[in-house]
Amino acid sequence: MVSMLLIKCLFFLGVLSCFGQTATCSYYVSLRGMGQPKYKEKFTHFSYANPSAPKGGHLNIYTPTRFNTLHSYAEMGLPAPYLDLVYATLMKVPRDNLEAAYPYLAESVTVDPSHTFVVFKVRKDGRFHNGEPIQAEDVVFSFELLKKEGLLSFRSLFQAIKEVNILDGHTVKFVFQSPNRDLPYRLAIMPIFSKNSLVGKDWKKETHLIGSGPYKIQSYDFGKFITYERVMNWWGEKLPSHKGFYNFDTFKVTYYAESRVGFEAFKKGLIDWWRDERISNWYKGYDFDSCRQGEVKRISFSKPYYHGLTGFFMNTRRPYLADIRVRKALSLLFDFDWLNKSRFFDSYKRNTSIFMNSGYGAPQKMSVREKKLADSYRANLLKTLGNPEHSLQIKSDRDRFSKAMSLFESAGWVLQNGTLISQKTGQPMVLDLVIFSSGQVPIVQHFIGN
Repeated sequence: MVSMLLIKCLFFLGVLSCFGQTATCSYYVSLRGMGQPKYKEKFTHFSYANPSAPKGGHLNIYTPTRFNTLHSYAEMGLPAPYLDLVYATLMKVPRDNLEAAYPYLAESVTVDPSHTFVVFKVRKDGRFHNGEPIQAEDVVFSFELLKKEGLLSFRSLFQAIKEVNILDGHTVKFVFQSPNRDLPYRLAIMPIFSKNSLVGKDWKKETHLIGSGPYKIQSYDFGKFITYERVMNWWGEKLPSHKGFYNFDTFKVTYYAESRVGFEAFKKGLIDWWRDERISNWYKGYDFDSCRQGEVKRISFSKPYYHGLTGFFMNTRRPYLADIRVRKALSLLFDFDWLNKSRFFDSYKRNTSIFMNSGYGAPQKMSVREKKLADSYRANLLKTLGNPEHSLQIKSDRDRFSKAMSLFESAGWVLQNGTLISQKTGQPMVLDLVIFSSGQVPIVQHFIGN
C-alpha cells in the first residue's frame, strides 16, 4: 500500500511539472502551513479512536436545536444535526489536530511552495450511496455549486479561486487568484455532491441530496427527530482516518427544546447518552433509580483538545461597546471566582485565550523570546490599552467595582440612581444579553446584579 502511494505521488509530480512549478505531494494539508502534522504518513488510526470497536446496535441521542431542512450547505433554514456524516469531504480533520486534514476522499494532495495552487487526487474506490463512482467532475461540480448558491462562507471564500482544471478523471487542480495558505485546507473539507443526480435540477428543491459518507438518512420528522443508518460495506470504512468511527448501525436524534426536559428523557431511558453541561446537575441531578442501580455510568474527563469557548462576547458595532474602557469595566463586573465557588463547585477554570487546549493559546508566562519581542512594542501597547490590570488580578469586590466605575467615568458614563447614564446624550446604557439555555440565567442574573 505504501509503495502504491509513492508511485501515485511521483506520477502526480510528473503531471504538475508541465506547469513550471516544483510541488510536493503529501498525505496531509495544514491550515496556513502551521508546523508538522501529529500523524505521520503510515499512521493506522487517530489516537482517540478505538480501531477494534465493535459495530452494530442503535443509539438514541438528544439535540437542543430545532430543525426544518435537510440542507446544511445552503441558506434554507435550520439544518438537522449530523448531516455532515452523510457527505464525504476530500480530507478529514481530527479532533486532536485541528490545523491539519488527512486523506478521506482524496488519497493525496499537492501544494506548490508559493501557495498558488492545490491539486487533489481522488481515490478510485470512492462511491456515492447510489453506487456511482466519485470522480473529478463531481468535485468541480460541487465547488461551482457552493460558490454560486452555497452558504455565504463558501461563496465568500471561493471567490479567491481563479480557475479549476480537471487533469484526469480523478485529479483536480485549483488555481488561486493570489498566494493563499488557507485555501488548500478549506477546499479539503468541502462536501462532495453527485453531479449526475443534480444536473438540470434545482438542488434546493431536492428533499435531500445523494451522499457518499458513512451514514444516510433513514427517516425524519422536522422539529421532532431524524434517524440515520450506517452504510454497509462503506468504501471508506478501512481508511486510517475512519477506523474506530461510525460504529452504530442506526442512531436517532430527538429534539427537546429545553435541556432539562431532555435530561428527564434520559432518566427514563429514552436517551442513551447525555453530555451534561450543567455542573450543578452533575453533582446533584443523578439521584434516581437507574443511576443507583448502576444502569447509568457517569464519566468525567478533561479534553486535551480545543472544544470551543463559553463566555460573553461583546458586539463592538454598538458605539459604547466599541470603547475598550467600557468593555474592560464590564469584564471587571463579572465575578468569575464567586460564581465558580458558590454555584459551580469550583469546577471551572477561567478562559485565558480563545484558543485554549489547541496549542495556540498564549501561556500565562511568556518565554524569554516573547518578552524580548513584547518589550519592543511596550510603549505603544500601554498607550493603546492603558494599564493592563485585569479582573484576574483584582480579587477584592470593592477594588473591582471602584476600578470599573473609574473606567466608565473616563469613557463618559456616570452612575445616577443605580443607572449608568451617558454624559454626552443623557441616555442610559442598555445591554441586550442573548443566552443559549436556561442554565445560563443565574450567570446573567449575577452579572446584571453587579
